[in-house]
Amino acid sequence: VLYVISAPIWLIFSDQENTTFELVSLAIVLCSFLSMGLIIIPEEIL
Repeated sequence: VLYVISAPIWLIFSDQENTTFELVSLAIVLCSFLSMGLIIIPEEIL
């Protein structure tokens, strides 16, 4: 879902390396955060 949002933005800013790097880094961090949350939050509830 996150890449559906970030892919069009990446295509628009593909000529700017810094912006592309920031978008890819943000997408990786958010995906990692969400997957860790899916593992840790249910353990805390139970």
